[in-house]
Amino acid sequence: MQKTSFVTVSLIIIILILSAYLYLQPAEPSAVLDEPSFSQVANDWIEQQEEKENFEINITEATEARADYSLGHQRYIDYDGSINSFYLTGSYMGELFSMTYLDANDRVLMRIYSDLKPSDGVSEGFILVKREENELAAYLFVDEDWKIKSKNNINIIYGENIQDKESLISRRFDFSNNQDGIYIDKVKGNLNWLTEQNPILGRLFLGEISLEDIKKSDYNKTFIVLT
Repeated sequence: MQKTSFVTVSLIIIILILSAYLYLQPAEPSAVLDEPSFSQVANDWIEQQEEKENFEINITEATEARADYSLGHQRYIDYDGSINSFYLTGSYMGELFSMTYLDANDRVLMRIYSDLKPSDGVSEGFILVKREENELAAYLFVDEDWKIKSKNNINIIYGENIQDKESLISRRFDFSNNQDGIYIDKVKGNLNWLTEQNPILGRLFLGEISLEDIKKSDYNKTFIVLT
């Protein structure tokens, strides 16, 4: 009887030791931290919504969960932990607006949002800023409606000082990358003024405005501006 009790107690002790050993073992790294995977391809950021004509630029996916966007304001958490703010405003034939431009009959003619509807007759555009390889990059989005209405006449103009107009960089928007009626272009480099200047002297224009227009201070055009 004593022998049986001794064996039972010994088994219990062995089980407890094994249980404690297994419990204290560190988990595999993949089980401890499952890093989310984000696409680096801009086309993947455009997601179709429940209404099939509507598409959303996924800000979280695009910026690796470092940014959000609301009311014309993008807040971006940089890799050093600093928080930066970028702002989008618009001009419709010289009339300034923040997010939506309405005519005298309250008809929407232009919108600046991260959700776009390329087939509703409304000109839409958007600019997203993120850091890539230690340089700021701006992704520019133009929908099919704006492309048609502008007759492909969309320019990208930018520089660190809007007063120094001779230093501004200008080129045509490249319509070669099309995702579901939303065209994507990109500017990378020469954008550090977005985070380094206070107050902001630089500008990035996207729209139906030319470098000659800016040199003549003719802003009676249709465009989006990033600051």
